[in-house]
This record gives sequence, C-alpha cells and structure tokens, in this order.
Amino acid sequence: MAYKKDEVIRGLDKPFASNNFVVRITKMEKTRSQAGNPMVVTDIEIVSPSTVKSGKDTIQTAGISARLFGMLDPSNPLGLAKMVGALERAGLPPQEVQELEDDELFEADVPEKLKAYVGKTFCMTLSCKPRVMFRNPTPEERAAGIERQPLKDANGKEITAGYQLDADWGSVTGPAGDVDGF
Repeated sequence: MAYKKDEVIRGLDKPFASNNFVVRITKMEKTRSQAGNPMVVTDIEIVSPSTVKSGKDTIQTAGISARLFGMLDPSNPLGLAKMVGALERAGLPPQEVQELEDDELFEADVPEKLKAYVGKTFCMTLSCKPRVMFRNPTPEERAAGIERQPLKDANGKEITAGYQLDADWGSVTGPAGDVDGF
C-alpha cells in the first residue's frame, strides 16, 4: 500500500495501540549492569508490520528499535528464566543453559553463541509509553546520593518527549512464522 509523505508519522511522536509485531535481533551481548551484575543486552527492531494505524494517522513502525535486558544476577534467577523462556517460545532455544554460579551463565560467556542470535526473528506484543525526560545529577549531587529525576513542569506533571516502545522478554509470543512474508 502506498502512502503520501504527510500521511506517515515517523518515529514515535504519537502512540499506537498494543499490537503483535515481527522483530529482528540486531545485537546481543553480555555486559554488566550499573550495579555490576551480569546481564545480556539484546537490541531488536520492528520488521513487520511496517506501518500501523493510530486514529487517522499511519505510523511507520519498521526499523523502530528497542532494547531488552536479561538479568543474569544469581540473586534473581527469574531474570534468566524469563529470557530463556522467551527464546524457547520464539523457537530459538539456547543450546545450553548453565547454572548461575561464578559467571558461568546461559550462553553468554561465549560471544559467538550470542552473535548467532543476530538476524533471528520472532513475534512479540509491543506497545508504546510516554518517553519521560530526566534531569541528570551533577557529580556533586551524585556523590551526595542524589539520583536522576524526572523533569516536571510548573504544575508538577512529568515532561515527556514523544513515545518509546514498551518491550520486555515477557512479551514474546512465538516464532515469526509466516507473518507478512516472514
């Protein structure tokens, strides 16, 4: 279907209703959280549908990206279970899942195994939520234990700038299958 340039809204300036999308993994790597805990960070992008309707507007969704976090913290084993369960629902089960001990985790200690997921597609329910603007503390404030805080207007309402995808491993619904040719 062809659209006129002024009919298509790029990015997420307007929200859209929750919808099932085919997404592609563009990056998957092991890293550490700010607290120093091991985690797997997975970048995804929407592949299909390429557009969705929001009222009278058509929103271009193809290429919009999001980041998923798989916490590998031994004190929170549900993080690993949630990610592994999602990969299994997506038809991409890990070849091995190790016990949470001394950083021997998932397939994350072998970068080539994580890179094997790049380019894989699966279905996921995505929605969008307002992108809240934050004020970062100065180094002095940080030293005093002050964390970043949402920016607020004169009435105390949080200031937002557009929308962002609301994505989580729990939103994986299954393999990509044959959705819009995928």
